[in-house]
Amino acid sequence: MSAAVQLAIPSLDDVIAIAAVAAADVDRAGRFPREAVDAMRAGGLLGAHVPAALGGAGLDVAAMTRIAFRLGQACAASAMVYAMHQIEVACLVNHGTDTPALRADLARVAQDGLLLASVTSEAGARGDIRSSGCALEPDQDGVLHLTKQATNISYGAHADGLLVTARRTTDASAADQATILMLRPNYTLERTGAWDAMGMRGTCSDAFVLRAAVTPDQILTTPFADVAAQTMLPVAHLLWAGVWLGIASDALARARACTRRQRAPDGGLPPAAAAVAAALMQFRCGEALLRMTLADYSAGVAIQPLDWNGLKVGVSEAALDVVVQAMRICGIAGYRNDGPYSVARHLRDIMSGVLMVGNERVVANSAGLVLMQAPQLGQF
Repeated sequence: MSAAVQLAIPSLDDVIAIAAVAAADVDRAGRFPREAVDAMRAGGLLGAHVPAALGGAGLDVAAMTRIAFRLGQACAASAMVYAMHQIEVACLVNHGTDTPALRADLARVAQDGLLLASVTSEAGARGDIRSSGCALEPDQDGVLHLTKQATNISYGAHADGLLVTARRTTDASAADQATILMLRPNYTLERTGAWDAMGMRGTCSDAFVLRAAVTPDQILTTPFADVAAQTMLPVAHLLWAGVWLGIASDALARARACTRRQRAPDGGLPPAAAAVAAALMQFRCGEALLRMTLADYSAGVAIQPLDWNGLKVGVSEAALDVVVQAMRICGIAGYRNDGPYSVARHLRDIMSGVLMVGNERVVANSAGLVLMQAPQLGQF
């Protein structure tokens, strides 16, 4: 984002530099961004949102979004791993601190730099995270057992813990879901499918069968429906938007640098200068939408589902448009996978924004909300 970021963590610049150096190899090899995550852990970045009373930095969502943006400028996969981890941490901060066991685990996230991943996807659910087929099954000793066929667990093989959804009991409905924190070694993962995608390759979002044995004190007392509505989805939309704008920002910077090297025959502006200005305007529109939503969220303003959908679609589409325009501006230099003006990785990564929870599906959901709700128009 254009405003100066107040860095609460001294090692953030180092983390970003490390992520940038490894970004091309992470993408090329489709490997986990180990260097960047290790630097996040060493610098206390994984505990950024954990309250100071539990050993964390206590940063708010706005600060985390700005960090996601800066990481997105360096390495999209590293930024998305950071964002997804912080979404899980936010769920624990907002809904898990009333349980001693969960408070202790949250303190470990800050103190030991534990990396958390999400397990909400499930075979047969068709992408609906508000529906679970698997269920917690108690044994005679009160231990709860769970087997879940997850269609993807981003960086699951590299995580230290998982936040998992499941039906509360074998008799519960698909929508009566619990949220369970599982830390190694209380679960195992059996890989059933590999992540070989066009972009965001370093997120390593493989498919797994999860098998776990946990105790009741690892279950959040808040129903997952409320966890999702109050924390998971809002924080995800904000942090994802930060990542997407970070990717677009770096692509735009490369397009500007490429254009500045060009010279018009008459000594005037290069022919692509107008295209750079248009791309910047598009970027500013997405940035303004995120800033406005962040300001309302930070002030405790009630944000309607229709507006959360608008943030997701608006920013992801604006960021994609900027990167596509950057590719056109840079031409073959942008199309190449190497060189200072390459935006090939940026384009492949930014495509995930409109596809992860597809924008067509989000807009279709918004269509129903528009008819059910009376949207506030013309109020500033």
